[in-house]
Amino acid sequence: MASLALRNLHASAQPRKENGKGKGKRKWKRKMKRKRKSFCQEHSPAQTVQAQQDDRGTLCVICLECIGDKLSYHTMVCPSCLQAWNRFSMLGCFESSAPSVITESNYCQKCLPWRSKSPPVCVLCNRADEDPDIYGQKSENRGLCTHENCLHLASGLSSKQARSSEVYNILPEDIQRVVKQATRKMCYVCGERGATITCQEKRCKHSFHYPCGNENGCVSQFFGQYRSFCQEHSPAQTVQAQQNGETLCVICLECVGDKLSYHTMVCPSCRQAWFHRGCIQQQAFHAGLLCFRCPQCNDREKFLPEMSTLGIQVPTRQPAWEADSGFVDMYQRHSRCDASQCHYAQGREQTEEEGPWYLLLCSSCAATGTHRRCSALKDSTVTWECDSCAGLGTVLFWALNY
Repeated sequence: MASLALRNLHASAQPRKENGKGKGKRKWKRKMKRKRKSFCQEHSPAQTVQAQQDDRGTLCVICLECIGDKLSYHTMVCPSCLQAWNRFSMLGCFESSAPSVITESNYCQKCLPWRSKSPPVCVLCNRADEDPDIYGQKSENRGLCTHENCLHLASGLSSKQARSSEVYNILPEDIQRVVKQATRKMCYVCGERGATITCQEKRCKHSFHYPCGNENGCVSQFFGQYRSFCQEHSPAQTVQAQQNGETLCVICLECVGDKLSYHTMVCPSCRQAWFHRGCIQQQAFHAGLLCFRCPQCNDREKFLPEMSTLGIQVPTRQPAWEADSGFVDMYQRHSRCDASQCHYAQGREQTEEEGPWYLLLCSSCAATGTHRRCSALKDSTVTWECDSCAGLGTVLFWALNY
């Protein structure tokens, strides 16, 4: 009896087998359905949607290269909009789900109508502004549009990449990683997610977009470590400077604040030149690194480091007045004979390195020239003065001595 009871107890502990219509059979079928299936090339599933390509050729929405002229294993199309053609993978249009990093390249023109109507948006600040003085140059790489300054200041990019002048060589994968990390950070200025800049003050967790911080008192330093600070921890001037009544900005000649602040600044050297932040920033853009200095005392040794620390961006480029070729004519030497009658057979524009046809320039104005022979000068003559300067000199001589 004991052995029989033991066998019955053991049998009751075993799982009950069911027939093909039982629970075990249904569970096995569900398990088999979840298994991945493989097909040979002949029996591989293919897209059955009806999609037409333009006659001028269709480009892949991801790599922007030409694709096949019809649906195939290597050429695919979005089944929703029938316009996003791509290679190898369906990344052109997402109808029911989106990737962890949402960028312009993830959507086609039909699924995202504003893409073709407005300029691309920077993935680091979510703005489409294109002011190069504020945002830097705008670039787009593999569907990722970025501002130069946003790349410089984004937290998470390696310091070597952030400081490099070749900011456009940063890999798109690194940018996507930073954008993905920023989805967990909220901008304390605008309240939206995607803040890529974090305050560098210890134990401060404020994050913000570069344009938001630039408009609301945050300071970003464009040198060294490219650090950024929130409004609460932004560096401020400590110089002791007093105003004498109403003080005007030395640049725009409008009134400034009655004390030092984010928008009101003073030269740390002379302590007399007061100016607005916006005014001195515009001067820095025009002057460049080589010519940026105090507009009143011309100091550079103290002025440049303090302005850079306070967030004034000083670009490494030549002054705007030289970049615009405004002084090109000043670097050209006069090379024409201006005598009333030129005797040189080759013409007024031609000269020789020595002899009677050597071109002499006026020793006073250097704006008039003559061949030695054309002005009846000896071949040994090395200086000459034009009639206008010679007459002016005579008048000044008589005026000073008589």
